[in-house]
Amino acid sequence: MIGEDLEDFVSQGFPSLGLFSNNAFLISNIGELQLSDEEVSSGWKISHAEFSVAATRASVGNSGIVFNVASVNGGSLVINLSYEQGVLKPQTVRKLVDKVAKRLNVLIT
Repeated sequence: MIGEDLEDFVSQGFPSLGLFSNNAFLISNIGELQLSDEEVSSGWKISHAEFSVAATRASVGNSGIVFNVASVNGGSLVINLSYEQGVLKPQTVRKLVDKVAKRLNVLIT
């Protein structure tokens, strides 16, 4: 095997695919959760929502990173990220998370 993980294998064995796989990920968004007027008048309230799915099987050309997004009308937006251990280096995922957080902060300020 070439390298410690799929990231090493792709960069060493298939360098041209690295251009595509570095920017490949899945976003699964269930959207904004909101109640009907009838549910609100009955006393129902959604204060927080999250969802996540397991990372998809990564392969050459697909990093396997999954962003799961859910939000509540008038409340929070939650983004869960999952990836398969041994596919990417933890520091690669950390850099991605940091960059996404930085861009989101620009949007909300």
